[in-house]
Amino acid sequence: MIKVKVNDMEREWSEINPNWIHDQIKGRQQAGQSVCVIVKIRSGDVNVLLSAGDCPSSTGGGGSPNVHEQEVFDFWERVGMKKDPINSGNLVAFLKQAERI
Repeated sequence: MIKVKVNDMEREWSEINPNWIHDQIKGRQQAGQSVCVIVKIRSGDVNVLLSAGDCPSSTGGGGSPNVHEQEVFDFWERVGMKKDPINSGNLVAFLKQAERI
């Protein structure tokens, strides 16, 4: 299960069109609004919460990530999701790959 939250709008990845992500992110950026993206992934032994953009800081997770979770964190960074401003195309690319988890 993958959930995507852009500011206050949350959807299941399986139920949305990538254009929704582009519209949510680019629309807010063009309006000068801050953008916070949170992605929740739960599949097998993977249970991660990823964030990008202007999100409230968190205290972190409940321990060290397992091998598969670390791969997800590494891929999140490789596609550029830790950079500002958020690139909606990179987010969609990440989510399409994450479907295979």
